[in-house]
Amino acid sequence: MTDDRGVRGQSQVHDTLGLLFLAEEDLGLAASRFAQSIAEKTFVGDRPGLAITLGGLGRLHLQAGRFEEAMRCFELDLRLSEEIGDRRGQIQMLNDLGRALVGLED
Repeated sequence: MTDDRGVRGQSQVHDTLGLLFLAEEDLGLAASRFAQSIAEKTFVGDRPGLAITLGGLGRLHLQAGRFEEAMRCFELDLRLSEEIGDRRGQIQMLNDLGRALVGLED
């Protein structure tokens, strides 16, 4: 069994791979990596890490044209960012929420 530090490291690798697959427009593999990362971060209670992964998952939905799903991810990410006091994360999520709203033509 891997200790919490090992799980946190694995989840960061999954996030990085998710972003790589997202950049390569392989949304299926990106989603798989983000899902694995969310599971690992939930297991160890890594709330800041969950916010990062939710942002990546939201951008995946944005890229796929699933704007409502993107908004749900960004809203959760914003909530986590507010709870942990991450101002940079809050600003990023407000920007991403704006991009999703543009996609919805709101």
